[in-house]
Amino acid sequence: MKSYYSKRHNVGTFVPINQLRVGMLIHLSYTNFGCVWKITSIEPKNSKNETWLNLSSPTSGKTKRTNAKYATYIRADENQLTL
Repeated sequence: MKSYYSKRHNVGTFVPINQLRVGMLIHLSYTNFGCVWKITSIEPKNSKNETWLNLSSPTSGKTKRTNAKYATYIRADENQLTL
């Protein structure tokens, strides 16, 4: 059974690649869901058909590069919004 937090925030709902936008706030499925990342750029698909994201943390300023397949919504209803 899912915990209250998981139900409320829809933890683990992946963002479709075609809905990712520069400036969008996301979580990463492999990190603590308290960590929020802002997409600073989206790289074109590579030879393996992978899309990579360049991210920064709005609070600490740390940067990260990760595969777009790990991007998840930060709120349960965010996938309903038009960005």
